[in-house]
Parts: sequence; C-alpha cells; structure tokens
Amino acid sequence: MKSSCCLRRWLAGILAAMAVFTASALQVRVVSLTADGTLTWTNDQTNIFCSIQYTPDLTAAWQAAPPPYINIWTTNLANSVVLPLGSLQHSFTQFFIRVVAATNLLTTPATYDVNAQGIPLLVQSDYIDLSRITAISRFRSGMGHDYSDDFEHCRSMKHYFIIDPAVDGSQVGIFAPVTGTIANEFAESTPGSGTQVWITPTNYPAFTFILFHVNVTNALPIGAAVTHGEPIGLFGGEPGGVTASDIAVQVQTPGGRQLLSYFDMMSAQVFANYQARGVTNAAEMIITAAERDADPLDCSGETFATPGTLTNVISLTPAGD
Repeated sequence: MKSSCCLRRWLAGILAAMAVFTASALQVRVVSLTADGTLTWTNDQTNIFCSIQYTPDLTAAWQAAPPPYINIWTTNLANSVVLPLGSLQHSFTQFFIRVVAATNLLTTPATYDVNAQGIPLLVQSDYIDLSRITAISRFRSGMGHDYSDDFEHCRSMKHYFIIDPAVDGSQVGIFAPVTGTIANEFAESTPGSGTQVWITPTNYPAFTFILFHVNVTNALPIGAAVTHGEPIGLFGGEPGGVTASDIAVQVQTPGGRQLLSYFDMMSAQVFANYQARGVTNAAEMIITAAERDADPLDCSGETFATPGTLTNVISLTPAGD
C-alpha cells in the first residue's frame, strides 16, 4: 500500500460496501482488511461457495474477481484470503470489495481425479474461427502473464490464439467448445476488452472452460444451456488493444484447482482442423511441467521478467494451403 491513509480509505470502502445476505437465513459479513491484504469475513453456514466482487465506483456494476477468488468453497464459519493489494494499487486509485455467498445442495463441491480417471475428450467444436488465427501459444509458455494453478506457478497455463492482423479482429467468431451450461460471465478487468465467459460441460461439473475477451452477442444468461458449436459472440479485445483471444480449462480435483491444455481435451475431429494447419500432434502445443521446471520463468506478480528460452508460440500454416 502507498500509505496507511490509502488503506483506511480502501477499508472504509470495503466496510461501506459490506455484503450481508439473508436468503435461506444465510448471512455473510466482512470483518476486516489488514495492511498485508488479508480479508476476513464470517458466514453463518458451512459448506457454501463464497466469492469476492469489486468495483472502482459504487455507481458502477460489481465485477467478479478472477480465480482463485471467484469460487471459494468454505467449510468454516470464519474465513480469510490474502488479496494482492500490491498489484491492485497499480490498477486502481480506490476500489470497493464485497463478499457474496450461495448455498449449494451438494455437501461437497464436484471434483474429478484427472490422474485416476484420465482427461476426457470434451471438446467437440472449436471455440474460435481458426481460419483467422496465425499462431497459438503453447501451454506453460512465457507469453502474456502468469496464469497458473494450485500445483504449478509462474507459467501461462492457457493458450493465446493470435489473430491475423490483416483481418478485422472484432468480427472473429467465438463459439461454445462443449455442450453444457453458462457458469459465469463478467467484464474483463481491462476496460474495452470484452467479457469472460465460463462454461461447465454437461455431466462434468468439476470442469470449466474459460473464454476470455468475448463480445457476447448471443443472449446467454448464467445458467443458460449451450450446445457445442453454438455462437457465443465475437472477439472482444478490440479496440482495447488486446490482439489475441485466449482459452483456459480448469478442473477441481481432490487436491485442488488444476489447469489443463485445451489440446489435451480435443476430439479427433476437432484436432484434424489443426493438423490441416501444420500441427503434428497435441504434444507440440504443450510445454511439459518438467521442461518448464528446467527452464523456469521469473515472475514479478503476474508479469514475466523474461519469456524463457523454450519455444512459446507455434505458427500455423496459412488456411487453405
């Protein structure tokens, strides 16, 4: 924090925006925020989901914080998380925080043991118009920013799809890669860079497909059913300066949140489109954990100090060749 004055202002904002929910007798109350970023709250029920929302202005819409603050399974009556206040102060002069919660009919959150059960081939349609893409970042690359899970750190565990600069990026189609349900939607933290859309596949509630920077043109509220291949919208990164679409896949395992490569989950029919563009096999699109550990990246917050020495991006052959 820049000063104790700033902390008091932020804390005052948090307390002023303190969320209390009484539906089903559920009450959630913010208790404190300390200088090291520890946010503490209480809830009067256990086995519920809590998430943190923020807004820079109380007249603006509340936005969901990114993982791991969006879906916190709480088994205690008193809970806390440590917020990255050091990085947040670079983006906001002030902001307000609230904690929201919801009961769940399940006694435990859905989990899937990838090691024991294997990775299911859930992707039945591509999420983007591949003819407009010239290159794709590899899983665990040093491109973009740190996006890691509960098991690995300081690496980009998603894929960036780089849009051909010769085409109008705002007209690149975005589609549902799986049949399932819209689990969440919220504005990206960078203004003008679209909406983040989360999809949970049917019969696989522990998995979430995350589509970044979408200009949502199909009215799909949270809870709406989608079919693989169904239009979601268009690339929403322009005119905000974002030049690549990105996708991530996460699964809640018994040991924690794990990120998987989109390419590990493709059906043979979908991957054939990439083979037609010069990709030999799915492994080509993935840096293994061992390879990344042997060539570690240096992170300052979410920023990579260097991109590493491994190949980060795979170029595609031109469409139609």
